[in-house]
Amino acid sequence: MQRLRDVLKGQEGNSIMPFFWQHGEDKETLGEYMERIRECGCGGVCVEARPHPDFGGEKWWEDVGFIVDRAREDGMEVWILDDSHFPTGFANGLVKEKYPQFLKRYLDCRRFDVAGPFESARLNLRFLKGRPWELKERKNDVILGIYAARRGEVRAEELREKADPVQPETLVELTENVKDGILYWDIPKGIWSVFVVFTTRAGGEESTKDYLNPLVREAAEVLIEAVYEPHYEHFKEFFGTTITAFFSDEPRFGNIKGTEGRIGKADMVLPWCEGLEEKLPFGKELLPFLFADSADDTMHEVRFAYMDCVSRLYSENFTQVLGKWCRDHGVRYVGHHIEDNGAHGRLGYGPGHLFRAQKGQDFSGIDVISNQIAPGYDFHHDAFATGGNDGVFYHYGLGHLGASIAWNDPDKNGIAMCEAFGAYGWNEGLKWMKWITDHLLAKGINYFVPHAFDPKEYPDWDCPPHFYAQGNNPQFRYFPVLMRYMQRMCHLLQGGVHQASAAVLYPAEGEWSGGSMPVERVLRELDRKQIETAVVCLDDLVREEIREGAFRVNRNRYECLIVPAMERFPEVMAEKLLMLCEAGVPVILVEEYPLKGLLSQRISHAAGREEEAPGMAGQEEMDKLRDMARQVSLKELSGVCEKWRTVRTSEEQERLTSYHYVQPDGEIYLLFNENPAGSIETVLTIACDRPLAAYDAFTNRLRALPVRREQGKVQIDLCLKPYESLMLLACDNWEDFPVEAEWMGTVQRTVPLGGAWKVSFADAKSYAGALDASSFVKLGERVELTPLSCEPEFMDKTGTLRYEKTFEWEKTPGSKVFLNLREVFETAEVFVNGESAGVRICPPYRVEITKQLISGRNELAVEVTNTLGNENKDFMSQYTPIEPFGLLGPVTVEMEKKIDGSNSICYTTG
Repeated sequence: MQRLRDVLKGQEGNSIMPFFWQHGEDKETLGEYMERIRECGCGGVCVEARPHPDFGGEKWWEDVGFIVDRAREDGMEVWILDDSHFPTGFANGLVKEKYPQFLKRYLDCRRFDVAGPFESARLNLRFLKGRPWELKERKNDVILGIYAARRGEVRAEELREKADPVQPETLVELTENVKDGILYWDIPKGIWSVFVVFTTRAGGEESTKDYLNPLVREAAEVLIEAVYEPHYEHFKEFFGTTITAFFSDEPRFGNIKGTEGRIGKADMVLPWCEGLEEKLPFGKELLPFLFADSADDTMHEVRFAYMDCVSRLYSENFTQVLGKWCRDHGVRYVGHHIEDNGAHGRLGYGPGHLFRAQKGQDFSGIDVISNQIAPGYDFHHDAFATGGNDGVFYHYGLGHLGASIAWNDPDKNGIAMCEAFGAYGWNEGLKWMKWITDHLLAKGINYFVPHAFDPKEYPDWDCPPHFYAQGNNPQFRYFPVLMRYMQRMCHLLQGGVHQASAAVLYPAEGEWSGGSMPVERVLRELDRKQIETAVVCLDDLVREEIREGAFRVNRNRYECLIVPAMERFPEVMAEKLLMLCEAGVPVILVEEYPLKGLLSQRISHAAGREEEAPGMAGQEEMDKLRDMARQVSLKELSGVCEKWRTVRTSEEQERLTSYHYVQPDGEIYLLFNENPAGSIETVLTIACDRPLAAYDAFTNRLRALPVRREQGKVQIDLCLKPYESLMLLACDNWEDFPVEAEWMGTVQRTVPLGGAWKVSFADAKSYAGALDASSFVKLGERVELTPLSCEPEFMDKTGTLRYEKTFEWEKTPGSKVFLNLREVFETAEVFVNGESAGVRICPPYRVEITKQLISGRNELAVEVTNTLGNENKDFMSQYTPIEPFGLLGPVTVEMEKKIDGSNSICYTTG
């Protein structure tokens, strides 16, 4: 395996680009941070104005030039975050200042309810949604059309919060009946609604009101003019060498604040651009049904067609424009959108359709911030984000979405990037970061943008933790341990193909059409049974790639398609699902097929349009699909998909995540225990006929693996402690690799290290190294190992506690000796006789000390380092408990003797 050879030689390349925030710091500070970033194992930086006082000015070019020069000297890369502040789209103010015609524009609708008959009625349309004092601000509002329709009859007991639905067949146009802002109309008998549909710049998200319109190509070109081209003019000789990418951060529609911008569900203005009505497959008279409900399926057909159109325009006129410019200038285009709580398929914070929105990017991208993914938090919980965190989405949906986009788009070469660790608060330390890393790796993420290096004076309130924190973060000296681990793991998990036979359909079109089951609910059922999957979007399903009972997307071959429950199927979806069924590809409909999607009506009201616009699937199509596809409940799904499991366990292991990745010259099985409070012990069966070895990315070592083989399958006795992962590698020939002999031992002797411990303390600034006792303040002896954070003087202390004692030991040939610390908060380094035996940044805190031990008296020191959350109880840390501080034990020395013929395996990777 070539990539394994790379990591064993320390030649794995770079897959980590941390944010490096810029506020106008001096060169000495910038130089110090560049050195710290390089030393910790990051191969580059993503430069972000946060904000910079002179973005695009001389001071900015001076600072970026200094960083680029340092990076070039050190063989590092530089990415540029592509705006003066996040989210991307402000274009450094150039849209507002020079091109106001390309500011965001929206579609809005004012509804007037009237009763007839009423001859010679007049309606005042001069205010629409503007109050008298706002008329000047709304001078750019443009009426597209005025329409009226009879309201349906609704019994009193059926009255709803929303206005009654209207009857599309009664639509009449009244646009020509307006004079000087007054509508003249003889109102017929009955209850009617009058809809004034107009475009406006008012009503969107306040924080992005001066942002470019992502539906307009020329608006994206303003961003290029404002940011991209000036950087090229200043640094073009470094483009494609030192400067390798531009990074877009959370661009969005921004027509409403938040993640709930569901078409037809939220009260909001809608993204719009000039001439959009001509691109929609229906006439202007149906625009009111983007806002108002109809008595039939017209509203669903209109909303689907609108979302289908604007999500494509976003991709074509924003993402792909920026991506093409970057590639034309020798750099990549990367970044991420807001996926939060389902926003990935919506308006507002979302881009409408995540797969389409990232079409022009060279990597796929997601972000994990603010406790969205955390050990044990796979449930809805309170968080910094509005509405809290939907833990089911973040733990079971988010990583799959980012990875699937990378797998299915050939232009991304399988690279799935994640911005990670930011805005968790100072409570977050290396222990959580390692858990989050393993969770994401086991979902298919293989490139990271750690958030963030902040050179501002400590403590800075801006979305901590910050990794170095002007030298105040005591865990930073162990940060390289995590970075090197991530680099090696990412390199091994690039260049190949994820092995998944089951695909799940991205349900955005279903949500646009009335409602759908969130994709993460389906993925959770499959993840918990080790059934590996990918998410595919409707655009990926093409007839030419279907053969032999399977379909291909890029390099991936899928043997079934699982469709989350939807209220309605758009016609194009039903057609593609039938295409798969007729080709012998199993299509599995989760829950009932869409009973509400039976109407054959098409949105063909558009006057003068001969073609029939696409609508919802009709009765004949749905009946045929029902007969050919298989319908199962969500609980039955994993049983139906059992045949596609990659690994099998002797008992159900819902917290075991598996990831099977195939390289051209080998295979990888990554196994991760998601349970932060319980071990996994099971017999693991893998369909693999190649020899296996275990790889430890912390120590960069290979170990032989005892297995049982039978009929092309391998059985392993697997034990994973909380926070542990195991990477199994399968290769045809291990003769040229440094594979250590297997060690299967059992504990023969356990010696508790009770009695008094000498304890001392050093903060991050004072710490001068483990062998420098002068940097520690002596605290006396502690007989019982209890949290020092319970003692008044340590309730707010952050730093390193050093525990020292001596013990007697007689070495036994053929044995191994381990120090088991058990409970530690939270990073531990063990020293025996003045020599470091190892670092553990997360559980299990068990370190081999065989080499450092001598027969007789041994000096033991354990250094325990906590997070800055103990001294800095910041706003963002309020959402997670503050951990204790100290070594809690009980501490034991354990001697293992090798037992030949044993088949157990338990490798520590913490």
